[in-house]
Amino acid sequence: MVASGSFPGDLVHGISVVRLGEALRTPVSLALRKRVEALLARGRRSIALDLAGVTDLDAAGVGELVRVYTMAGAAKAGLWVENARPRAGNLLDLAGLFPFLSGPSRCAGKRARRPSSAADRAGVGLEAAPAAPAAAGCGPRR
Repeated sequence: MVASGSFPGDLVHGISVVRLGEALRTPVSLALRKRVEALLARGRRSIALDLAGVTDLDAAGVGELVRVYTMAGAAKAGLWVENARPRAGNLLDLAGLFPFLSGPSRCAGKRARRPSSAADRAGVGLEAAPAAPAAAGCGPRR
């Protein structure tokens, strides 16, 4: 399930990037949880989950994303998803989780949007769109 990059996560501009590959579905592997736990144990407080390589996502996979988000929150860390494919983005949006998992882009005066354009449906993925001012509670928790 977890692919590419140095274990337990690449560090880009102070953000730990965990690149996920394959499907995030039943039965859910413990690999993602263990990687996030390892990053938190090393004191990392900004974690981006790169979903570009996730080929499929179901309710169990969404549940695992919520689980690692909750773990990060308990450790006063920020965790969000990036590069979600349209189907994954739609599932997160339908579950009402996209605002929580959309990451710091909404803190920069942008919000992640639900895939709706033809380019998004073709697999280009989610992009940031201009939006209202930054949301409260953005960035890593202290």
